Amino acid sequence: MTEQQDTMSSSYAQLIEKLLKAPTGDLEALDSPLLRLAEECLSREDPVEHWRAARILLDALAARGRFVREESSDGVRYIRTGSLESVLLLPPAGGTERFVRPIEPGLARDVLARDSSGRIEALLADLATRMPQQNLGESLARIAATVEEWLGVSSVEFYLREQDEWRSSTGAIPPPSVLANERHFLSGGDPVYVPDVRDLRESERSTLPARTGSLLLYPLRVDSDTFGIAAVFDRRVRPFSESALRAVAFLFLIAAGRVQSERRLERLIYIDPLTGAFTRRYFDEQIMRELERSERDNVPLTLAMADLDDFKTINDTHGHPVGDRALAHVCGLLIQNVRKIDLVTRYGGEEFAILLPGAPLDSSRVICERLRSEIANSPLQVGTGAGIKLTLTLSIGVACFPEHVGGSPGRDKARHELIERADAALYEAKRLGKNQV
Repeated sequence: MTEQQDTMSSSYAQLIEKLLKAPTGDLEALDSPLLRLAEECLSREDPVEHWRAARILLDALAARGRFVREESSDGVRYIRTGSLESVLLLPPAGGTERFVRPIEPGLARDVLARDSSGRIEALLADLATRMPQQNLGESLARIAATVEEWLGVSSVEFYLREQDEWRSSTGAIPPPSVLANERHFLSGGDPVYVPDVRDLRESERSTLPARTGSLLLYPLRVDSDTFGIAAVFDRRVRPFSESALRAVAFLFLIAAGRVQSERRLERLIYIDPLTGAFTRRYFDEQIMRELERSERDNVPLTLAMADLDDFKTINDTHGHPVGDRALAHVCGLLIQNVRKIDLVTRYGGEEFAILLPGAPLDSSRVICERLRSEIANSPLQVGTGAGIKLTLTLSIGVACFPEHVGGSPGRDKARHELIERADAALYEAKRLGKNQV
């Protein structure tokens, strides 16, 4: 058990002791400080890490009769306190319990009470069993299919926010232009429900699937972080009942929790903890996607390989902590000075790979020269007080697809050649004296 888990378990133990000794009135009041503290523990950002302590807390509360627990035979447990309702998924014996996320008060109970066919309950049980093995796309497809069946609509699509763009989780339906009003969703706006799309502007209707009659856009949001939109399309012009919308809201809250869990995992895999740049693994995936887009849209793709000059000397002279700070400093400046669509990754050691989609060679040289100049003119402060200002420089090699890739190779061969050409240009910059493009 980690030190953090020890601390969490200790705080739970103290809370449980307080709850068990508390007068009845302190627990019955909905605004009770103790009850609010209990709810806070249950709605922690990552309760998966300390679910054992959470379960002790639930059992303690239940023993005092201050906690309502409804259990179903299929292994899905619904938990409610005075003002918080959560869903706890219990997989088969030997698995790991996991909270989906806090749910709007009364929503889970109301939806499940109306679920006469048992479809939603079956979905929850299925998610509890399969979630550890399913990828995000499979989980969202399962939720989408349930919503389509529940509402009898034409299609449901999830659009996830990636690098300031909306991306379809399946690729089946491109993001409609109505998502261009992203400020509404990103600033915490409510779901958008359009019973009759004829009320939309022609420019918005034209990007919807053919013969769409009604539309529902539901933000996937945890706290204030909006990271996706669930879109419900139906061919009929129709209003949805309040109970149907509540059921959909419930399912989309589960989807939001699933996406959030995936994003946390991706951050561990794809973000370099020292510099905050994307990792080599993420670069390897993205360069293939960008090459595909470059071929499809007939636009260039430039790769810049950048290396921090004399990094070994910096480590030997000032120590590895200063070397780490130098890497983080340079990477921060790179990220601040590229375009929004560009991608900065830590390729390995003191080397960075920068993807510049849509940028021809001449424009890329200008961008990279600006990066080189910014690094050279932004010294790193070392030591306290006056200290010293450590001047850092960057050598950069640039190659462009398809200009520097011969013939019509396969995508994997094109990736290899592009990296090879950019790397060769980088070593030429080093040979010519460093601190140049």
